[in-house]
Amino acid sequence: MKSHSIRSAIVVALFLALLPISVSPAQEGLRVYISADMEGLAGVVTAEQLGPAGFEYSRFRSIMTAEVNAAIEAARAMGATEILVSDSHGNGQNLLLEDLPQDIQVIRSWPRPLMMMEGIDESFDAAILIGYHSGTGNAAGVRAHTMSSANLTSLKLNGVEMSEGGVSGAIAGSFGVPVMSAESSI
Repeated sequence: MKSHSIRSAIVVALFLALLPISVSPAQEGLRVYISADMEGLAGVVTAEQLGPAGFEYSRFRSIMTAEVNAAIEAARAMGATEILVSDSHGNGQNLLLEDLPQDIQVIRSWPRPLMMMEGIDESFDAAILIGYHSGTGNAAGVRAHTMSSANLTSLKLNGVEMSEGGVSGAIAGSFGVPVMSAESSI
């Protein structure tokens, strides 16, 4: 079984577990928001995988796109009819657009007022975070940083240190949108 198929099964299980009780499986008309980062993808350990100058970058763009497609597949299995994907890593131009379904919308590049969650609003039923990773404060985290390792050493919300996943979750929560993630290091 391909890793993205296994990941899709995991995403479906998490989706079922984390959606509000009032949303039943395979409910038609769900709107799903997906934000995809790269540092938290399986196998990422060096900068060579994360930017256009890196020799493994094209490989990890494919992996990132496959993980987004697995999440899209899982969301559709739950009845999602509208999906918005935010390419939220680095320059915001990492996903292989030709490998994504043609009926989804994609947000790319910067600047974005809502950062990694640009485009989310109260009309979404769920948000999925893919490839998110440990924040600056986690010394054991692989590629750990928060927003910009060059410009930030810590980001706090109400006095609590936050990772990018925490910030993105807070943004989604401000619109009343429940968040799930297939990553364990948020």
